[in-house]
Amino acid sequence: MDGDSQSQWEAYGDAGKGYCLGFEVLKENRSSDPDFEILLMPVLYGDTGTVKPSIARVAAALRTARERGVSERQAGLMGATALFRIAAASALQTKDPSWASEREWRLIAAPRPNRDYKRRISTDPRPHILLELHPGNRPELHSIRIGPAHPDPAGAEVRLNRMLSSLGYPQCAILQSARA
Repeated sequence: MDGDSQSQWEAYGDAGKGYCLGFEVLKENRSSDPDFEILLMPVLYGDTGTVKPSIARVAAALRTARERGVSERQAGLMGATALFRIAAASALQTKDPSWASEREWRLIAAPRPNRDYKRRISTDPRPHILLELHPGNRPELHSIRIGPAHPDPAGAEVRLNRMLSSLGYPQCAILQSARA
């Protein structure tokens, strides 16, 4: 994503008077928690047609398992687990088509396979698991884009350069929105 979408400036960037921070997210794939790995996934907008075929494959696999002597109870548990994972993946990666202009990507903390763990999830209305992506480090800020309706882009650039230098980000690019 280039960070310069008019609809995004209007919705999230103070009507174009704000700033867009650019981080090196492709490098953000390590987790400090051994139970989880970090996945970077594009959001899919609308019915992608992947859920029904996945469910059909689960049903076929369960029929095969039953034919090979797996108990009905065990097959039921396997099916429930598979369907839960399909539903979770779909919920994490899918959004209504009306949001397609966002071209969103998500960092998803996925449980590592074959880990035996118990996790207390937050009681916040939006349950989450806090994972430190940069153990002992800070995120790699590579650019700041000044909004298209910023009242003083030249002054903002001077102030941003001064602030970034004092914070140890001298290589951070300051960009003006092409929508200005």
